[in-house]
Amino acid sequence: MRRREIYLPVAAGRRFLTERRTGVERRELERRAGLTRRFIERRQDTDSKCILVVDGEEAVRGGLRRVINGAGHEVVEAHEGHAGLAFCSETPVDVVVVNLTLPDMDGVEFIRQLRHGCPKAKVVAIASRRPYGAPDPLAIVKRLSDVRGLRWPFTPDQLLSAVREVLEARN
Repeated sequence: MRRREIYLPVAAGRRFLTERRTGVERRELERRAGLTRRFIERRQDTDSKCILVVDGEEAVRGGLRRVINGAGHEVVEAHEGHAGLAFCSETPVDVVVVNLTLPDMDGVEFIRQLRHGCPKAKVVAIASRRPYGAPDPLAIVKRLSDVRGLRWPFTPDQLLSAVREVLEARN
C-alpha cells in the first residue's frame, strides 16, 4: 500500500510553515482544530472547566473521562505527551490530569514543558507503585508548585477531590 503525502500549511507563530503530512495526520490536525473551536465556543457559554486527560491507555482515559464528565466538566483526551502539549498550546485548559508513565516521554518532563507552554494550567499527576530501588516520579513532581499527586489505585472521589483542590488553589 502506497502512502499519499499531502502538504498542509501549519501556523507557527505569525509565519506559516509547510509540513508534509499523510492523509491520516491531516485528518488528525483537522479534528484537533475542530475540537479547539468547539471547546472555545462552548466554554464561553458555561462555567464548566476544560480538563485535559493525558494517558497512554485508552481504557484508563475513558474511565477518567467518565468520572470527570460526571462532575460537569469538559474533558479532552490525549494519548501521548506531545499531543497533550500541542493541544495545550492551541487551547487554554484549566487542569491537566497526566499519568507519569507516558508512551512517548517522561511524565516529569511533560510537566516541565507544560509549565513553559501553559503556565496557568494546573496539574494532577497520577503514578503507579514504583519498583524497589527506582526513583519515585510522584515525589519529584510534588516538589513542583501547584501539582497534586495521586497514587494508583484511587477512587473517583479522590480524583474529583484532587481536581477540585487544584482548581481552588490560585482562585
